[in-house]
Amino acid sequence: MQMPDYSMNHRKQSRNIFAIAFATLVLCIATFDSVFNSLFFGAITDTHINKNNTKRTRNAANKSSHTSSTSSKNKVQNTTPSLNISQCCYTTSLKQIDGKFTDEYFINQRKSTLPSFKWSGKEKEEWQLIRSKMMNTSTFSVESCVAHWKFTVLDEVGGFYLRQAFTHLLKSEITEGFPFFDYVPLSKYPRCLVLGDSISMGTWVETQRIAKNNSLKLSVQGAPTNCGGFANYKKRLSHWLGTCQWDVVQFNVGMHYHSLNMTEYTDELTMVVEEICAHSPTAHIIFALTTPSPFDSDATWPNKETCKNHYQFHKSGFVQTLNNAASVSLRKINVTINDRYSIIHPMLGRYQKPCDIHYTKEGYELMARHDLEIFSNILGIKRGELK
Repeated sequence: MQMPDYSMNHRKQSRNIFAIAFATLVLCIATFDSVFNSLFFGAITDTHINKNNTKRTRNAANKSSHTSSTSSKNKVQNTTPSLNISQCCYTTSLKQIDGKFTDEYFINQRKSTLPSFKWSGKEKEEWQLIRSKMMNTSTFSVESCVAHWKFTVLDEVGGFYLRQAFTHLLKSEITEGFPFFDYVPLSKYPRCLVLGDSISMGTWVETQRIAKNNSLKLSVQGAPTNCGGFANYKKRLSHWLGTCQWDVVQFNVGMHYHSLNMTEYTDELTMVVEEICAHSPTAHIIFALTTPSPFDSDATWPNKETCKNHYQFHKSGFVQTLNNAASVSLRKINVTINDRYSIIHPMLGRYQKPCDIHYTKEGYELMARHDLEIFSNILGIKRGELK
């Protein structure tokens, strides 16, 4: 009888046990490796992602901050006109106006106008009524672009224009536009800004109306005040230009210039052009020639017996001297000349008011159509006959 070989069985059992142990060890190592990778490398990956997200967020914030600071610090660098229609071109706040409208301010305003001009003497109380009206009108937000425009006008105008604005705000709906200083909402169409004195104001009112009636694909914004002479331009031009980039900027200074020094006149004009270029580098700049004095036509020559303010008008030929100097000087720096003088002069007796430098509605319409023709030609906008 053959005895079993226990040593061989033992060796087989040992090998089996070793194989099982080895397999278990491999499985443990694999499991540990998976868990380790998940915990360790996963944490690293999450940290990396978080770092990247944080970096992207920080970069975006820095870019936004840099863009904002660059835009406000140096507008010359912004060479592309903004088409962000949600942006307000004028940003004067209610808080700024509250700070300006003090009793002393209104006293000074009353002193600055002719005694015959009617102030109520209660402008501070009237402002509180207007303010309350603004705050309680559901269709009017003091944070809107329309509100900022109204506050800008109130900040810029003075004297009888301010009194007119107060009367308008007290009597009319708060959402209605100011006479002469209507707000033009931003659009995708080219933007034209018109700066000038009371004659330009009368013209831009008609320009806005005619552009709207003819559905012209451009917008015309007038300045928030009567710009007057060079002293005002030096102080306030940056405020009139606002924060938007303009496609066209037209300006005029002439009726408020009385010096015989033409070199000084053209130097001042050049400085205005330079500031406009710095603000809106791609804008087409237009200079509107000064319109005639009543002394520039026999049809409007003032009767010195009945026209008591005749001494305030430019003498015969002086406006042509201004216009000639401006034309020669500004054409050299690529400024377009809008010859308003030649447009209105042949019709002066018909359209200029007696003993006045201003015009009838029909006179302003004539100049407004001419302005729009120039704007349209510069911008390449097709148009029919303007109604």
